[in-house]
Amino acid sequence: MMILNDKIYNNAINYLGYLLLLYPAILISGALLSDIVTVIFSLFFFTFFFYSKKYLKEVKFLIFFFLFLLIVSFLHQNIIYFFESVSFLRFILFSIIGISIFRKNYKFKDKFFFSLIIILSFFCLDAYIQLLFEKNIFGLEKNDPKRLSGLFGDEYILGSYLLFISPLIFYTCPEDKKIQNIILVFFFLIIMPLIFFSGQRTAFILSIVLAAGVLISYHKKIIAYLAFAIYLTIILFNLLYSDKYNERFISDIKDNVGYDTNIQIGKKSEILDFSYISPIHTKLLVTSYNMFLDKKILGHGIKSFRDKCINYQQCSTHPHNFYFQLLAETGIFGFLFLIIFFIIICYKYLRNLIKIIFFNNKNLIYINFLHLGLIIHLLPLRPQGNIFNNHHLCLLFFFLIFYICEHSKAHDIK
Repeated sequence: MMILNDKIYNNAINYLGYLLLLYPAILISGALLSDIVTVIFSLFFFTFFFYSKKYLKEVKFLIFFFLFLLIVSFLHQNIIYFFESVSFLRFILFSIIGISIFRKNYKFKDKFFFSLIIILSFFCLDAYIQLLFEKNIFGLEKNDPKRLSGLFGDEYILGSYLLFISPLIFYTCPEDKKIQNIILVFFFLIIMPLIFFSGQRTAFILSIVLAAGVLISYHKKIIAYLAFAIYLTIILFNLLYSDKYNERFISDIKDNVGYDTNIQIGKKSEILDFSYISPIHTKLLVTSYNMFLDKKILGHGIKSFRDKCINYQQCSTHPHNFYFQLLAETGIFGFLFLIIFFIIICYKYLRNLIKIIFFNNKNLIYINFLHLGLIIHLLPLRPQGNIFNNHHLCLLFFFLIFYICEHSKAHDIK
């Protein structure tokens, strides 16, 4: 019976591995399919709990955060907030099964690389068709002259998707010089310009940070500098000679940043002669901070910003920043959990970077792209989505699977 269960478990893991290989494409399809896959992985965890439980120790920091969310929701005595906290568990279980897939298939990393390249090649080709011909392969039109959505349709997140998924290309890239050179050209001349043409200003700025990390990591490859120089030429040409991109990336930013913003911190009213991203973004951050001042320890509850912000200066579904959202909804402890994790990631990245540059430790290049990806994803002062949004959590925990596997003491990914 045990042998039969072992065979069923191993076969199921193999089939789930195909879903994980296709997950970047599933993320493109939207929140529904990615969430369904997450639920499937969660159900598999409970079905084969005896086999899966050994990986719980590898996500103990996530389990600790989950228990904290439950405590916060329980103390707020709000059944909706409690169920929101409980639903967070499925993402942890998703990551556990993802880790088990890596453990069972040591070649999964190589398979994922080639799967990701195929998916991104089609994705980028479709986006460039939309850029050049105003419609993509599936007939989705380019409705905004300043922005590009590609397969995302009405959602203008093409740039951020490419930004967050790109570090995985370099992390999984084989140690083959020819393949590495092709990937560097693909990144700088296909992906990077597309992030710019997407019109997402934050994604564009952060893509320069990612590009700097790539150049530093591959500082001995001339082709990286040549490709980057061509990329800069493309961008500068469009900024100088295209009115729509000049307006999007220069004029609009100047107008928003230089705007006078009326804010109220606690009982004190002030006028700022600048704004963070935009006046509305600035007021949302102030609203989050004022909510924190009212409940500093445990906040107002998971996803409570959309309900509680009506009592403050500016209201929305979320404050568009992870850290301020955690301050408002989970108090100082939830905020500390994320900021400490971010500081640890930064420390590991800088430590490895020193070893790469001064001691030529090439083995650390790959893992450092995971660090860099998380740094870009969790950068404190950048505008962000809802940290508890299902689609966002699917992307974040998918990334965390690679990170946890790489840092596990029990196994080294080859």
